[in-house]
Amino acid sequence: MRTFIAESVLAALLAFASDHASAAQHHSPPHLGNSSDFAVTYQINPAHNGAIDLSTGFTVPLEQAWSKDLVYALDYPIIADGQVFVHSGGTYLFGLDVTNGHSTWHNNKLDGGGLGLQGMAYDNGSLFILNSDGLLLSFATADGKKNWSTSLPLQYMFNAPVMAVNGQVFIGGTGVGGDLYAVDESNGKLQWVKPVDGGDFSSPAYGDKGIYVAYPCRYYKFKPSNGKVLWEIAGNDTGGGGATPVYFGKRVLIQDDTPTCGADTVRNTRNGNETGTFVSETTPAVFQTSKGKDLVCGVFLYDNPKIMQCTDLKTGALVWSFTGDGRLVTPPIVVNGLVVVGSLLGELYVVDENGKEVWSTLTPGPVTHIAAGLGTLIVISTSKVTAYVPQ
Repeated sequence: MRTFIAESVLAALLAFASDHASAAQHHSPPHLGNSSDFAVTYQINPAHNGAIDLSTGFTVPLEQAWSKDLVYALDYPIIADGQVFVHSGGTYLFGLDVTNGHSTWHNNKLDGGGLGLQGMAYDNGSLFILNSDGLLLSFATADGKKNWSTSLPLQYMFNAPVMAVNGQVFIGGTGVGGDLYAVDESNGKLQWVKPVDGGDFSSPAYGDKGIYVAYPCRYYKFKPSNGKVLWEIAGNDTGGGGATPVYFGKRVLIQDDTPTCGADTVRNTRNGNETGTFVSETTPAVFQTSKGKDLVCGVFLYDNPKIMQCTDLKTGALVWSFTGDGRLVTPPIVVNGLVVVGSLLGELYVVDENGKEVWSTLTPGPVTHIAAGLGTLIVISTSKVTAYVPQ
């Protein structure tokens, strides 16, 4: 069995290398595209709200453009500079042409010692990726060559995706308490580090001139340039855990299942005051509906079996529910007003802003991650990458 697996992996990698050589000989470099059409981090953008309006438009029905099996289980995709970037946890970083799936490059010198890689981010022609021991690396998207690497001080455990925006990379770390870091994208130099009560699982979010992180009963807004604490909300408890905040329109949505704090809350970004509550079991998506400013839709996965719901963030009222196959699992995303979600059974669903299913398809396997950029919907099914485009 072990020999068979090794031979299968080797065959897949040889096929990938052959594809890489063929692409180099017969295909021109992919079009870089419009940067506003890039998916650059977890949940598409630095705000982590999962919403994108593609300049090319996005309509259903969709058709499969290409599909590729990269052997290893993959994290969420980045879509930028004409390519799709995915990595396996600690082994390979892949660049694929977004139009046809042909390999543009791959890199297997990532983690400095076999430690698991966390989610990555893109900005200004570079990818930023972190291992669980605090080694931050930067790679050029053009050819996959390493720009620099830096080891983050003070903490020894890093388990949240990085975020990059406006020339800075932001990282949360834990071990003894927690810290939030800001690193210069151009050279990897540490710009500032600030202590937090937490450090787990919260990818920093950006919006309204602030950086947000959220840990059990502790929520923060920092000034990006120098790390000044703009506000801190302190509850009755602290401890391990945390969740990625979501920014949209002067609001920050914070998930917290700590019993003493008790609720997922919507907060004003100016002072952190609570303005509403919600319930979600995954990172929510948020978007402005075509009905205007009166309806900002928070899209949540809720209950078991999972149901996708839209809640009016202004009133807290339930707007619609969508069940699908009852096994919805991925954080939803919103592409040009259409909501996309994947299921454990491999189904991919697209619903309109009223919660009506407008398209679905069976993907190559259980859907683990989805993103959209450069006119393309990218679906990760464990080790498989599949691209869908409007017909």
